[in-house]
Amino acid sequence: MPAKQHDDGKFPNFASYLLAAADDPGVRKKLVSRIASEFRRSLASILTESQLIGIDYANTYGVLFTGKTSCASHDYHDTTPVFWNAMTNALSERTGGQGNRAHPMHESGRDLYDIIATQDNELGRAGAAVWNEAWNAAAAQGYSALWAVKERVLAEATFQTLAEIVMTPPDRVGPNDQRFPGFPMVTDEEDEIRAAGRSFLEHVTPISADVAVEAATLVHHYADEDDAAAIIEFFHSFAPATAQRPPQP
Repeated sequence: MPAKQHDDGKFPNFASYLLAAADDPGVRKKLVSRIASEFRRSLASILTESQLIGIDYANTYGVLFTGKTSCASHDYHDTTPVFWNAMTNALSERTGGQGNRAHPMHESGRDLYDIIATQDNELGRAGAAVWNEAWNAAAAQGYSALWAVKERVLAEATFQTLAEIVMTPPDRVGPNDQRFPGFPMVTDEEDEIRAAGRSFLEHVTPISADVAVEAATLVHHYADEDDAAAIIEFFHSFAPATAQRPPQP
C-alpha cells in the first residue's frame, strides 16, 4: 500500500516518506536531489575547495565510480555522519521534523539509521536505495566549484592537469591507489606551487568558466615546460594588488 501523505503535501514521519519514495518515482527524484544538494553543501562547509577538487578528481579520473566503489570523500573526512545528517535534513523538509513518530516498520526504540544499514525490512531497503542513489548523484555532479564548470573546458587534458596541480591529496594515499596521481611536472617547488594554487582558489572561487579555461590552458602549457615560476606567478596574479608577491629578481 502506498505511504499516506497529508493534504499539505507532507508525510507523518521519515518512514512514510522513504516508503513513498520507493513507490513513486516523482517523490524519489525530488528527495534524492534534496539529499544530494544538502550533502554537497555540507561538504563544502567542511573541506577546502582544493580538497573537494581532490575528491572530484579521484571520482572522475581514478577508479571508475560505481555502486561498489566508495566515494573518495571518505579519504578526506568521516563523511557517513555528514551524509546521514544531510539525509535527515532533507527528510525533515516534508515531515515537519517528525522523523521518529510511530510507523509499523520503524520499531520502537530502534534507530532508523540502523534499519537502513541492515536493510532487514522493506523500510530499510527503501532507505538504502535512496541513500545510494543520492550519494551517487552527489558524486556524479561533483563537489567542487571547479567541477561545476568542467564541461566548459573543452580540452580535457588541460583541465586534468590544472586539477592535479591545485588539488590537495588526502593525508594517506596507498602506494597502489591509482585515484590520486603524482605531481604532473618535474620540479623541486611542488609545495610552493600547491600553496600558490590554494591561494588562487581562495580568490577565484566560485570560479567562472572563462577563468577556468584560461587557467587550464596556461597551467597545462607551463607544466609541460616544467616552468614552476610561471605557474606560481600566474596563480599569484589573481591575488588583490596589496597581497601580490613582489617580482623576483
